[in-house]
Amino acid sequence: IPSTLTYEEQNSGYDLSAIEMAHEANEEVLF
Repeated sequence: IPSTLTYEEQNSGYDLSAIEMAHEANEEVLF
């Protein structure tokens, strides 16, 4: 996978995705 984003930028993107899905599954989950 070409590194077009920094490690931190990639992780923040994945984290936001995971948080979004978690909120959809359970709106009471806090991060």
